[in-house]
Amino acid sequence: MPAKRKHVSRNKPLGAPPKFDGAEDLRVACEAYFSEVDEWRDHKNVPKVAKGVVKIVKVERSVPYCIERLCNHIGIVPRTWYAWKDENHALYREDLIQVIEWAENVMRAQHFEGASTETFNTVIMSRALGLADKQIVEGELNAKVENVAKHAESFANGILKEHGLEPYQEEKEEDG
Repeated sequence: MPAKRKHVSRNKPLGAPPKFDGAEDLRVACEAYFSEVDEWRDHKNVPKVAKGVVKIVKVERSVPYCIERLCNHIGIVPRTWYAWKDENHALYREDLIQVIEWAENVMRAQHFEGASTETFNTVIMSRALGLADKQIVEGELNAKVENVAKHAESFANGILKEHGLEPYQEEKEEDG
C-alpha cells in the first residue's frame, strides 16, 4: 500500500523566509554593494594624438551600479527586487519601499553623473535613464560607426598611398 501524502497546510507561507528583516538590513546591504563597486575600476584604451603621433593611453574609469549586480550582491534575483516594490504582488514589502527608492535614486544619480562627465558610455546611460528613444540612439550609434568606418578607410588608404600601393575602393555592382 502506498504511503499517504502529507497535505500542505494552506496557512503556511510558501517560499523562503524574507531575506531582510527590515529596511535597515537592506540599506546596509545596498551600502556595502555601492562601496564595493566604488572600488572597482575598468580600463579603456583611448587614442591620444600628441605632436602628430598617436598613442594609446589606458584610462581608468568607474563601473556603473546596476540593479542586477546589486541583487546578486544581496542574494536575491531582480524579479524579487521588483516584486518588493509592486503593491499588487504577493512579495510586496512596504517596509522596504523607501530603501528601494533610495537605492534606485543613488544608481540613477551615478548614471547621470557618469554620462554627463563621459565616464560612462553616454548612449547606454541615456537609454538606461530613459532619456533617449531606442531608435534615436541606434540611429546615432549607426552614424558614429559609419563615421569611424570612413575615417578608418581614409587612414588605411593614406598608408597604402605612402607605400606606393593602390587605395582600397569598394567594387560597385553593375546592373545587369
